[in-house]
Amino acid sequence: SLEYAFLPGESIWADEVGVLSDTCETLNAPACQTLAETSPKAALQLKLEEDFDAFEADILTWNIRQ
Repeated sequence: SLEYAFLPGESIWADEVGVLSDTCETLNAPACQTLAETSPKAALQLKLEEDFDAFEADILTWNIRQ
């Protein structure tokens, strides 16, 4: 939804759904970090992706009994 939000700046995503742009093929690449510093849209998208990664790592540690 951030892709279509009314936020200024470039996106970390290419025009195709689920495909990262050439700049952000690797989210922690210097070029992607620079984009996030200059684009409010890219900054929020990158933050969301980092939050997803943290959540997915955290959920693997959950001990859920059935």
